[in-house]
Amino acid sequence: MLRPTMLASALLAASAPFALAQTLTTSMIEGMGNNSLFTRWRPTSHFIAPAGWMNDPCGAMYDPARDIYHLFYQWHPNHINWGNISWGHATSPDLITWTDVSGWEGTDALALGPAGNGTYNGLGIFSGTAQPVNLTGGEDGTLLAFYTSVSKLPTNWQLYYMPGTETQSFAYSQDGGKTWQEYAGNPVISHPPEGWNITGWRDPFFESWPAMDALLGQSEPHYYAVFGSGIKGVGPRMPFYSAPASNLTNWTFLGALWEPADNTSLGSVESTGTYGFNFEVSGFFSLPDDNDNLHYFVNMGSEGGNVSFHESAHWALWNEGHVTKRENGSAAFTPISGGAGDWGLLYALTSFNDTKNNRRVQWGWAPEDLVGDDGLFSAHQQGFQGAFPTPRELFVHTSRNLVNMDGQLGKMGNSY
Repeated sequence: MLRPTMLASALLAASAPFALAQTLTTSMIEGMGNNSLFTRWRPTSHFIAPAGWMNDPCGAMYDPARDIYHLFYQWHPNHINWGNISWGHATSPDLITWTDVSGWEGTDALALGPAGNGTYNGLGIFSGTAQPVNLTGGEDGTLLAFYTSVSKLPTNWQLYYMPGTETQSFAYSQDGGKTWQEYAGNPVISHPPEGWNITGWRDPFFESWPAMDALLGQSEPHYYAVFGSGIKGVGPRMPFYSAPASNLTNWTFLGALWEPADNTSLGSVESTGTYGFNFEVSGFFSLPDDNDNLHYFVNMGSEGGNVSFHESAHWALWNEGHVTKRENGSAAFTPISGGAGDWGLLYALTSFNDTKNNRRVQWGWAPEDLVGDDGLFSAHQQGFQGAFPTPRELFVHTSRNLVNMDGQLGKMGNSY
């Protein structure tokens, strides 16, 4: 349906190659075993890991100190199935040509990996975001990654949630992302909101946000973060946190940004999707229209809302909404429009503020239609799973002088 304002997207450099800059040699392919299909079906115009399992995009950012873009991804370099979840890393001068940091062979492109069972991040470096700042908000060339550290598995919205499964941690680099150190005070957020019987609590999305500072009446600049989460038997949630820019290790839980009920929808399920039972990879940002009025958006991966016409029980969704200040000083999001972030198979949508070009760029994960040992015979021969599609620029498009011929204009629903 149409609305006076709508979220729009445009593909960036759609005709340009987005593959990682790498050369596949005979020795590499032979070294991976019998994967004669490695190059046959391998994308040449999508961002893709050197080999192995790849899922969520992470830590996309522009580094002004070096005039370069960074992009990370969930990675299992040694197998085509999910596991040993780590972060791979590539850089680009233009969001078109990408180079694996430290190389493409073996685990050369690894930025962050689990430390081993028994530690706070021993079983996984789950999704997160990154900013080109240090822990006091200064721009001195430091790169700061905020991720979910995992110490217990399995974790799934349908299972009992083991206390201590997920915490939130920082890693930083002072050499442009070539090497990374864990913050000595990790985890910086050690437990989910008190009293929440959670279905999950992961994937920090954090940014500075002057518009939110103004809305909440902050006297100094803050960073804000949302996570994917949910409360069992109640509904999915976006826990909302803030930290002063001068101390990004000091996070305060402000409350639930938004409180949809279990497996509900904004409008018809066919056009707006279902919120399911748990959120993953949440995001929250504002965009101006052509009159500089701000519009507030969330994106989320909803889990559990399985219907026959959708390709899986995962939905990549977005909503636009009104944002107001709560009496306790937090913010409340009330959706007014929304729908699927992609009508294909994309999931785990995330975005970043491209400060070089003053635009918001969105990435997503395109899984394969292979499921490893339980799938097609060619999965192991192929030797990889997953890629990122061409990124999108998000913006607000305004339509004026519309005529409400069928009475649908203004109803809650999909305006994408």
